[in-house]
Amino acid sequence: MMEFNGANARRIVNAAAGLDPAYAGSELSPVVWSPTGERIAYIQFDFSPTLNGHRHSIWTRDSNGLDPQLVMTGTGLRWALYWAADGRIIYSFHEDESNDDAAHSLWAIKADSRTGKVEGSPQRLSTGFGAIDSLTVNANGKRAVFLRDNRGPQVFVAQFGKNERRLSAPYRLTLDENANQPYAWTPDSKSVLFASNRNSTLKIFKQPIDQTTAELIVEGRDVSIPRLNPDGSEILYMEAYRPGSVSTPLTIMRKSLAGGAPQEVLRQTAIRNIQCARIPSKLCLFHIQEASTTRFFSFDPEHGKGSEVARTETGEVNWSLSPDGSLLAIVGYEHPDRILFLSLPSGVVREVVVNDWPQLSNVDWSADGEGLFMPSTTSDSTPVLLLVDREGKARVIWEGQKYGLLLWAIPSPDGRYVALNLYVGETNVWMIENF
Repeated sequence: MMEFNGANARRIVNAAAGLDPAYAGSELSPVVWSPTGERIAYIQFDFSPTLNGHRHSIWTRDSNGLDPQLVMTGTGLRWALYWAADGRIIYSFHEDESNDDAAHSLWAIKADSRTGKVEGSPQRLSTGFGAIDSLTVNANGKRAVFLRDNRGPQVFVAQFGKNERRLSAPYRLTLDENANQPYAWTPDSKSVLFASNRNSTLKIFKQPIDQTTAELIVEGRDVSIPRLNPDGSEILYMEAYRPGSVSTPLTIMRKSLAGGAPQEVLRQTAIRNIQCARIPSKLCLFHIQEASTTRFFSFDPEHGKGSEVARTETGEVNWSLSPDGSLLAIVGYEHPDRILFLSLPSGVVREVVVNDWPQLSNVDWSADGEGLFMPSTTSDSTPVLLLVDREGKARVIWEGQKYGLLLWAIPSPDGRYVALNLYVGETNVWMIENF
């Protein structure tokens, strides 16, 4: 809270205070005023290190941050919130957490503007497909306007030409409307391995880059993040049990690319990512997030968990293991303009600032281990893919359409191709009346 001229800024809510250690962090967004200006309402998103253990809740407090009142909880809560003039708190909700294609709805619940206490039960106002955001209601409460986002991640493939320093125009590999996210390639660089929520739950598919259909290769209870083992003979992946509890372990599984039954490698709570180096290295890593501490552990695909090999105190991170297994490249969300290079043999950490690119969110080593593929955005909201060397020098190798979104880029083992995870689709403005 602060005065209109910026003076007397003071913190009135700290989500980290009293946060359950099972959760890695929290976000408070959005924050809205009550009709009388006596209270605020906000959504608190507590993030767990599992795929399905998030906790979402709506709270109100007075303008000094005191007298917290819980309005409701539900993992389906999303990012739209408004406290209308008639006292109703209007919010968005994802109807079925087990189905990414399920409807997103607007709901309302009455709350006293002075005390924040709930009056009555929630009522559904509107429903449809596409996530809802940026909700506002006019002064007489007759009309509500919001964004409905029907974009989703898709797999695109681009190629480096001979003696070319930039990628060719990417073409779309996955042609359906499901969420499709690439994580690896087959060892021959001819097919992309990706996770998809086809049939409502996450599964793993393989699709040749010259074909329009994909082959289902792994089914399970919400499986994702397919990676290759060091010699490229097996797929490693994570399986979530969807119990609604952050304390239930996730499982790292393995399955031969040639077929056969999957086998369990290990179980561990709070796993966020897995990756292996390439032979002659035999190193495989996973990391877990514990509040601001990130811990990296080795594991053997055949024998399970090894030992802790490194840790950082950088909060939430994204990382990539160099192909030779010697170096971790780490990007932290707290300082998105810099890369931490962590030497696994020596434990030495070197920080590099990437000048002119303040927003870096993901990182993946190039096939030759000489550089990093890192998405970013220009000052006019154009997505780009950077190739960043070990000294932090960056050059643009691909530029997308303005206001687009590139999540990450996975190189093929031979270095000729890159699988891009791009968001495509529409975001439109909707209005409802007399609700």
